[in-house]
Amino acid sequence: MDLKHLKTLEELQAFVVGSKRFVLKARTIEDRYEIIEEFVHRFDYTRLKRKEKYLVLRVLKIFTGYKKSQLHQLIDTALVKKLARKPYIRINSHRIYTGKDIELLEETDELHYHLSAAATHEIVRREYELFGKSPYQNLSHISISHINNLRDSDRYKANYLHHTHARLVPIGETAKPNPNGLPGSIRVDTVSQNDVYHINSIDEVTQWEIVIVFLVLVRHTLNLRLSTLLISTRLPSLTFIQIEKVSLSTK
Repeated sequence: MDLKHLKTLEELQAFVVGSKRFVLKARTIEDRYEIIEEFVHRFDYTRLKRKEKYLVLRVLKIFTGYKKSQLHQLIDTALVKKLARKPYIRINSHRIYTGKDIELLEETDELHYHLSAAATHEIVRREYELFGKSPYQNLSHISISHINNLRDSDRYKANYLHHTHARLVPIGETAKPNPNGLPGSIRVDTVSQNDVYHINSIDEVTQWEIVIVFLVLVRHTLNLRLSTLLISTRLPSLTFIQIEKVSLSTK
């Protein structure tokens, strides 16, 4: 990109005004670095005033597309040495995971119900380092993010396709209680009607039933009556209805 015609600050100002309708940007990083170095040395950036430096930054932003903070950093570097693109050097060589490694990962997920990538990473690491299982040697060095990459691969999905059915976990079931013919399974119902409170308890086997009626609820008396109810359910099996009416004061 030829920028030799921009020699003075006035020409820079005119260029900024006229370039609002256009999008100008250098294609490569090397071209952007060259433009930054050229402007820094041509306009003697360190001796410019604050407004003049801002004008140079605006022009550089148009040509490079860099942010203000990036331009400040690159200009400081250009004042000391030549700008150069840092070559990318990978520290760890690329590790290739074979189809056997993917199948082993699938088997591990099947045994452990497909845990998170972090938990699976710890499992395969311990399998080799702690338990000495040689098939896990390659997987023991895998990263957590790459476990998700292998799980998204076609080889993994082809093997794991038949293991995606829902699992039945015995957390709990809602069902009618089965006392197995033994007394002690008590069903309790409560009813509130016109400021009258009914507590009805009945044994599923002996049909021993106790009904308590409260006109006023007081915590102390309620605890006492409920304790009496629980003790009464332990009496011998009798088939009748006992009704106890209790009138309590608010004191």
